Amino acid sequence: MSDRPSSFGGVPLTVALLVAVLVSLAMIVLRRREPTPTREAALVAPIDDETPDAGDSFVPNLPTVPDLAADRAAGRVPREVDPAGDSLAQEMRLVHEARVQLAADPAAALELLEQHRQRFPEGALTEEREAHAILAMVLTDAREDEIERRFTDLLADHPTTSFAPAIREAIARRTERDRQR
Repeated sequence: MSDRPSSFGGVPLTVALLVAVLVSLAMIVLRRREPTPTREAALVAPIDDETPDAGDSFVPNLPTVPDLAADRAAGRVPREVDPAGDSLAQEMRLVHEARVQLAADPAAALELLEQHRQRFPEGALTEEREAHAILAMVLTDAREDEIERRFTDLLADHPTTSFAPAIREAIARRTERDRQR
């Protein structure tokens, strides 16, 4: 045997072993820090543009809402509200149907919201009803003073309403549109 320590590619064997151990430890630590496949999948999952907005989530598993506009067109009178029935579910159906109608037929949405106001003047969804009614009024070119009055009333009754920014934006778009005419 020689006096020289063994070497590995010109590097002393002890140094080569020390480097190998450090690299192995570093790899173990890094593997533990990597996200698990389920966490990683959640972090990089594509955003689904077809996901309903949060406003749609308040209608849980209710039966299909009847097409009130088609019933009216066919001459059928809508059923009267069953006082013994679940009034919140009935409120939810009316407000949901109005929200669905809002973009396509704001006048029909406004009519549904008026039905809600008559049936449930102090209902659980008065804030939503009033907010959607104001938006429908903006889209149907209702008088500005009436829109402003309803919006002021909404803010008085619900000062922290989350609908305020959307309503302000809709009113501003209408004002801008009217200026361009």
